[in-house]
Amino acid sequence: MYKQRTRSKSDGCGIFFRHNKYQLVATKPVEFNNIARVGELYDELALTDNVAVMIILKVRTPGAPIARKEPQPKIDVHTDNIQEQYLCIVNTHLFWNPSFPDIKAAQCHYLLSETKQFLSTHFGTTCEKCPILFCGDFNSMPDSDVYKLLTQGQVSIVRVNPLKKKLKTINQVSWYATHKVEDDEEDGENEVVVTPIDEETIQEKEFIEGYHEIATFTNPLDLTSGYALACGQEPSFTNYTASFNGTLDYIFLGKVKSETPAPLRVREALNVIDETAAKEFNGLPSPKFPSDHLALLLSVQILRN
Repeated sequence: MYKQRTRSKSDGCGIFFRHNKYQLVATKPVEFNNIARVGELYDELALTDNVAVMIILKVRTPGAPIARKEPQPKIDVHTDNIQEQYLCIVNTHLFWNPSFPDIKAAQCHYLLSETKQFLSTHFGTTCEKCPILFCGDFNSMPDSDVYKLLTQGQVSIVRVNPLKKKLKTINQVSWYATHKVEDDEEDGENEVVVTPIDEETIQEKEFIEGYHEIATFTNPLDLTSGYALACGQEPSFTNYTASFNGTLDYIFLGKVKSETPAPLRVREALNVIDETAAKEFNGLPSPKFPSDHLALLLSVQILRN
């Protein structure tokens, strides 16, 4: 299943599966440009053309014959062992620019909400029984708001609107979680001062009116990093170039939030290369590694009820 980026961009996101092991039940493409129209962000900066794709697979019975033209399977929401039969996979690529963590957080929140709606549409009130693999290039480090939203369930964001207030550079003022951005014109120049603010101040909102916006994003899914489970931490890097290295790519496991136990277990994780190998040709890509991002691979077991 493949979803090309919007507005004639040539790349996109894909999910591939073994036809002899899984049967495709449902698919849904996601376009992040929608967040500029539904009100989470109000300016053209949100039109990044990034996309995602999600699918639901049904696990085939081992040894069962496969018809050349088989009907699309129907989900039985009353089955007792639904987590043994179905799997939801989400793959995405969020906005790249490090100067706009607000847009990345909004994209991530939108995708989480779309995933919950996708599962609810097909599984109804039993959607929490379907295991989820939530993967992609999130272009966000482990200390980012995107990662906190995915793993901690909620994040509050303070955003400077550069269309309402002209500051020195967009790179300096886009927006920073839990930080206040102000002008300092004592020296006659329009400098930018970024200072930490506490949770109480965030809730007050007075200082942001007209120039800033506050958003609180909540994650409707219960997700855990597969590499953190298997290795105790994220890889040191998944992207390594001559000018930057860091962890931007993840595989999360989980389900819709509920009291039921997690339906997936990590068995093994592929080790990433070390820094010596990454620096051999002054970063990636290289003659040995064809991408500046490294492959992540997990062996995952679907648990019985």
